This record gives sequence, C-alpha cells and structure tokens, in this order.
Amino acid sequence: MIRTAQTTGVKVRWMSGRDMRAVTEIERLCFQKPWSTSRVTRAMRHRHTIPMVAESERLGIVVGYLMFTLRWRHVELKRIAVHPEYQRCGVGMSMIAALAGKSFRRGRSRIVLRVRDDNLAAHLFFRSCGFLCTEVLHDWYGDGLDAYWFELRKT
Repeated sequence: MIRTAQTTGVKVRWMSGRDMRAVTEIERLCFQKPWSTSRVTRAMRHRHTIPMVAESERLGIVVGYLMFTLRWRHVELKRIAVHPEYQRCGVGMSMIAALAGKSFRRGRSRIVLRVRDDNLAAHLFFRSCGFLCTEVLHDWYGDGLDAYWFELRKT
C-alpha cells in the first residue's frame, strides 16, 4: 500500500511559479545533470505536462516535486525528486499516491516511466510503490545504458 500525505506530513498540490526557486534547488541537489530554471519552466509550459509539489505542512516549504505527461490512457512520469534532507520519509510515496489517485479517478489506467539501469535507488523506490518492471529498453540512453520500463496499474 502506498502511504498517503497524512502519514508523511506533506500536502501534494499543483505547482505554481512561486515554487520555481525551490524546485530548481531540489533539481540541483538531486541530479548529476540538473535541469536549468529555463528547462523546468519550458517543461511546465508544455501543453500536456503537469507539475506538482510536495509541501511540508509543518514548515510550509516545498520538499519535493514531480512532473507528468498526460497520454490517452495513461500518465507518463517525467521527473520526480525529493530534497535530500526529506528523502526516505514518505514524501515520494505521497507524491506517487496523489498522482495515482488523480490519474486513476480521471480514467487513466496506468502510470509509466523509464529508469536508468544504474539508478538502483529509483528501481527500489518505484518497486516499493507497487510499480513493476515490464520491459528493458536496450541502449536507450546516449551513453549506452539500458532503461527499465516501469508501470503502476489501476487495481
């Protein structure tokens, strides 16, 4: 079972422009090749991409975010990150639970994403959220690494 926001003390909400500084800081702290502010902004403005943030209810600060793209019958998770000081506290699971709840209620039957072969933490995280690896995409990335296709299906 995916933990909910009530168990982690975060509120998952739609992202706004005032969250940009926190999101770009989380990007910088979490990724080897972080997106620039302009790239995050472009992604947010893409017609089918929807960003959400996790805000600490106690502190009132953004501690995580995700971006997803709406497809005909599914949702594709494009980016997810949690500030390092708040990782392994259920924030990521709360964001996935919120995304699943919204997506499945609105007729989408699954959430999909790709994970790099060398990202063990992501593999373990998504499996703990109930995702299953359904395909290996060989040589998917420019550096020759494989991608693993993960799916969370509506039950």
